[in-house]
Amino acid sequence: MSLPTVMRDTQLVGQHLFDHTPVVRIEIERFIERFEKNERHREFDGILRASHALIEAAETPVEALFNTGKMQSLTNDVNLLTERIQKLSEPTYAK
Repeated sequence: MSLPTVMRDTQLVGQHLFDHTPVVRIEIERFIERFEKNERHREFDGILRASHALIEAAETPVEALFNTGKMQSLTNDVNLLTERIQKLSEPTYAK
């Protein structure tokens, strides 16, 4: 199926395929609405927690993780998890 056919069938204009402005605008409006209501402190606390997590991640001495072998262990764990996820995506039925 060609792209023009899909566009015609879905009645999308090519410029709208990758335009995320409406979705982002809705999220921004929702954030502002929540922030202005009673949930202001929850939104602000979430921003602060995310900010602190980023700072901690940036300040983590990565060399120490490599030297102690923890990075290799983490990499192995990620690889095992990746294999498990890939196995879940394989069909289990026979043709």
